[in-house]
Amino acid sequence: MTFIWSHRSSEFGHLTDFIDTRVASEPSARVACEDVGQSTESEGEMPYLEQSVRREQFIGAARSALAKHGVARASVRVVAAEAGVPLATMQYVFPSKEALLRAVIEDVGDEIASVLEASADTHHGLERAIRTGLDGFWSRLVEGGRDLQLVQYELTLYALRTAEHQDLARQQYHRYTAIVAGWCQRAAEASNETIAIPVEDLARAIVAGVDGLILQHLCDPVGARARDQLVTLADMTVRLALSRHKPLGAI
Repeated sequence: MTFIWSHRSSEFGHLTDFIDTRVASEPSARVACEDVGQSTESEGEMPYLEQSVRREQFIGAARSALAKHGVARASVRVVAAEAGVPLATMQYVFPSKEALLRAVIEDVGDEIASVLEASADTHHGLERAIRTGLDGFWSRLVEGGRDLQLVQYELTLYALRTAEHQDLARQQYHRYTAIVAGWCQRAAEASNETIAIPVEDLARAIVAGVDGLILQHLCDPVGARARDQLVTLADMTVRLALSRHKPLGAI
């Protein structure tokens, strides 16, 4: 059952005030009201969940709502409806849309970082690390993951346009770059290879290349072509990483 909180006419004003006050003052309050403000689930109240569990539930609902409606239209009320809880319950955990979006940005960043970390085989040389890292990431988070990628780009733009969240966009890319640099470094050391350019420069080139391919794929999704371009990106970065010649642009 979906719960959508709405303010009612004056005859129910006192009830609304009571519920809002109760949720705000009692962490364990279990209030479930449909859009008429008085009906509840079949047992008369919502099952109690710890706030940490509620938080994860609401972040998941926010990601779903963002994929459907975009940042502009995904209000706290819309997310509450997606989660199947009254607005007051949502606002107890996330008092504002800004607080909710910050949590979602962090959650999406954690997922992407986790997949990046696990994608590369770092035990069989740098070339294999780059190729398996790109392939694993693309397979798990891009193919069939259009909603996640759209949400990630929208949230990055939102963070850049919101003064108090600009640090999140910067931290995300620092984190992705550090992970890729880490598995490049470990792979090179394991096989006694020397990376021809600073490892951070290599990692930034890989992250930038993947970003560009994802954006193209979102605009014009042709799976086979995207795969070919991913192989080309791997070829270029491997040659750049292991070349004994001067990097492009060097004097």
